[in-house]
Amino acid sequence: MFYTRAADGMPRAWIQRMKASMKKLSPVFSTNRMVGEYADRYYLPIAASFARMSADRFGRARALAAWKARIEAQWGGVAVERMDGSEGRRYRMGEAAGVEAIVRLGGLDPSEVTVEAYYGLIDANRAITGSSAVPLAHVETLADGRHRYAGDVPCAASGMMGYTVRVRPHHPDASNLFATGRMTWA
Repeated sequence: MFYTRAADGMPRAWIQRMKASMKKLSPVFSTNRMVGEYADRYYLPIAASFARMSADRFGRARALAAWKARIEAQWGGVAVERMDGSEGRRYRMGEAAGVEAIVRLGGLDPSEVTVEAYYGLIDANRAITGSSAVPLAHVETLADGRHRYAGDVPCAASGMMGYTVRVRPHHPDASNLFATGRMTWA
């Protein structure tokens, strides 16, 4: 269309298509929409977070720093000791596979971590692809800093599915829990 020119040398069909595109897309991809979206998603939440963290002479910020130091000091004692499920069983789409894990938290409290089943389709190399994670619930406190967690992995796709269990730090005031550099896998 761009190279097909009218007598005046203008690509009229191409110009018409571009005008139609701008009319259709400009309301969706406008600067006003972008600024509003950035404000709603980023600027306002970070301003609210700053207000929370700086209140009481930065009390919550100090508590978060102490928690990070505690995670750093105690994380060596975190391990997934056992993972149980229904390996080899066939499930229909829409069913859920039950997963249980015994996790040693060492000196950490269950409220300081999130235990998740990490799952997805298995590729030819037996690696999990198209992954998702679902939290496992704390079911029971056992002896020696060990805890039992359980939950369900949804079977939302056909094919070979696999799962493993991971433990990661959790704190309500931490905005990026992966920044701690701590995660333990089964």
